[in-house]
Amino acid sequence: MTYEEALNCEENAKASLKEFPME
Repeated sequence: MTYEEALNCEENAKASLKEFPME
C-alpha cells in the first residue's frame, strides 16, 4: 500500500464515521 492509498483510506474511514456516527 502506498502512502497516498493510506491517506485515501483514512479519508474514506472519516467519511464513513460521519455517515454512521457511533454512540
